[in-house]
Amino acid sequence: MHDAGDTGRTRPAAIPSITDLARHAAAFTERADALYVPGADQPVDLKDQQRTLYERDDVLRKLITCYRAKSLSDAATQLYAGFMLADYAANNELTVREHVECADALRRLFLSTLPLVAAAAKLDLTEIGADFMVEYAEREFPAEA
Repeated sequence: MHDAGDTGRTRPAAIPSITDLARHAAAFTERADALYVPGADQPVDLKDQQRTLYERDDVLRKLITCYRAKSLSDAATQLYAGFMLADYAANNELTVREHVECADALRRLFLSTLPLVAAAAKLDLTEIGADFMVEYAEREFPAEA
């Protein structure tokens, strides 16, 4: 919490943008990848550091799916995260629960990005039969509508 001045009240810290979260996640991945030496037997502590960095990346990428895009930059970032999620699901054996989590995250990404991208393109979602998605997005992200 940050001090709100002389009032004695506190206010929560600002939540980073979706794009900022992705930048931090990318930095964790880059650092983790730098620890890997092909063909070398990795020491346990190095493997632990690498796993921790990848776990932090994963947490941030999951947060990216929790917020509604507020800019085209956010939307592009979420679409990239969605691709990475779908690619991961397609190339790994996941449990049913993990598949459901991936599907839910992708659904949220579509609800977050489509209204914003359509508005930027000046596309009336009614023309493509997707006008209901605005209502769905408002239900999915009620505090942000």
